[in-house]
Amino acid sequence: MLLNLLKKAGVQSLVLVTDQALGEGESNHTHGYYNRGYFNSLASTIESSHWWDEFFKQHHEKCGKKDNAYVIANESDAQQLESIWQTKSLPYQCLEKVPANLKGLGCKLTPQQRLFSVQEGTINGCAIITVLSQPHRKQIVHARVQKLIYCEEKNTIKQAEIKTSKGIFLFKSKHYFLCAGRNNQLLTAMLAQTYHLRKSLILNTVRFIPMLLLKGKSPPLTGVYLSYGLTMATSHDEAEEPVTIISYIRNLGSTHAHVALGEEITDDAQLIYQCITQFKKLFPQFKFDSGDYQLAYFTGPKIDSPAENNNIMNNDCYMDDLGIDNFDFIWPGLFTNSYYAATELIKKYRAAGASWLVKPAKTSFNATSEQLPLQQEIAKEYRSPGKLTWYNWDDFCKKYPILLGK
Repeated sequence: MLLNLLKKAGVQSLVLVTDQALGEGESNHTHGYYNRGYFNSLASTIESSHWWDEFFKQHHEKCGKKDNAYVIANESDAQQLESIWQTKSLPYQCLEKVPANLKGLGCKLTPQQRLFSVQEGTINGCAIITVLSQPHRKQIVHARVQKLIYCEEKNTIKQAEIKTSKGIFLFKSKHYFLCAGRNNQLLTAMLAQTYHLRKSLILNTVRFIPMLLLKGKSPPLTGVYLSYGLTMATSHDEAEEPVTIISYIRNLGSTHAHVALGEEITDDAQLIYQCITQFKKLFPQFKFDSGDYQLAYFTGPKIDSPAENNNIMNNDCYMDDLGIDNFDFIWPGLFTNSYYAATELIKKYRAAGASWLVKPAKTSFNATSEQLPLQQEIAKEYRSPGKLTWYNWDDFCKKYPILLGK
């Protein structure tokens, strides 16, 4: 996203270095929300939603689409949501009766609950990455950032060292943006420790989000059921069969300072139990053991942007420069916040009159001419949840005995 916006701003000479196959993260993150800000009401998602609207109009349903979605919230949450929806002119409907497709599963409202219908949506993260990266293939290098070399005298990053299949390379840039997701923590910590930087580093943390996948003849259940601590989205498997992804989001504490790329994450049976328990409270007539459904499960690591006030769960995004003149790093709070986060960085340097933005280089960086390996298309295994084992209910309970009797 930042690469696209910098190019549109006229900044021609730049390179995006990726350290894994493009789309690697999507294999762990297929819950699929195109979040318009309805459910968390973050300013960044609301501001980004207009850009996403235009993006999806241009690229149609291969990248994402709007879907009808439900919100069930207790009165206090409902009042807060309505206030923000009205302030931001976001359309919604307050439903007096539970729709037939939810009612058939036993869904009922308590006197303290309210039900809304909104236009949320689903995204295809790999398709979006492909579309955004396609015009810039010669600026996208397949490499791993080994180190960032700091010059104390000038208080700048002097060079970046990258490792590629063709060897080690050093490259110079007027400005460096670090948007490395889980690797942000490792690289910024290395900078702070190696060069004893004056500014202390605020650590990010990781929550493990349970993803219970349900494949079968269920009605569309996309929505956020705040009263039950559940979110649900609809994705599709490789055969284009609909898959409901159920996530339990209540009281999920941050448990890791970081999760290394490639680290195997152990299933948490208690989180699976909470998913099933809350789902059954919401839809008591749903029959997992009817033979019509298959289940799978994986845990998605959710990076929380660091925040000095420790309010990490609702943080839009986090930007810092560690006090270095030509360096920034950034964590968007959500995938859909990336547009907002990128525009904030560009605003910052436009206001400062940064020379590389006011008078950008006239020639584009060309990785091929520098004999650097280009990043290839997204591998097939990253285009869907993939690598999941599906179980019927009886076998799922054998794998996770805590579910017996549910």
